[in-house]
Amino acid sequence: MTVIEGIDALAAWLEGEVCSGIKLKVPSNARQTDGYEYKLAHPKVHKMYAPPAKLAHQGARQLCPGILLCLADGRDAPRKSGRDLKFRLLLSVWNPGRHAEDSGEPGAGERFQATADGWEDAWNLMDLLLAKLYNAEQIGGVLRVKAEDGFDYGPYKEDGAIIDFYPFYFATLEFSCAMSLAPPSKYCIENYL
Repeated sequence: MTVIEGIDALAAWLEGEVCSGIKLKVPSNARQTDGYEYKLAHPKVHKMYAPPAKLAHQGARQLCPGILLCLADGRDAPRKSGRDLKFRLLLSVWNPGRHAEDSGEPGAGERFQATADGWEDAWNLMDLLLAKLYNAEQIGGVLRVKAEDGFDYGPYKEDGAIIDFYPFYFATLEFSCAMSLAPPSKYCIENYL
């Protein structure tokens, strides 16, 4: 199995198992308060590269809500036919506050209230993701979740500091997966000579 197959399998699993189970607000740079055209969408999965600085600026509308899937590290053990992949996920959400539609009754007379509670959306997505990972033995028939190594998560940080990107909120999750690795052909051939 290749590294790309591992990344693709995890991306497909995230889309099917995690993102399909939650809808979050779609960003608007034009109107965020009472004039916001209320829209919810399933998070999108993006593979490997999208610099975090751009998430909070121009590209945010296309990347949020979303999960940026990055391969943080890999380690091959050819003599054991094993490969370990460490993944880092960056969860991104947008929520400037409470809109009338959040109550479930549009036109109920509520006006927009700016809050810094959008972090709850990021952690709702994180809780869903963690619950799915805890129960996942295999991902796409390619990866085995290494639950024994644990799951490391927290708010997004730059140089150790939590950055305020209001109305965007970010969280990170790191975990490892194992996948099979074909032994080097040299050793396979030598067994038959």
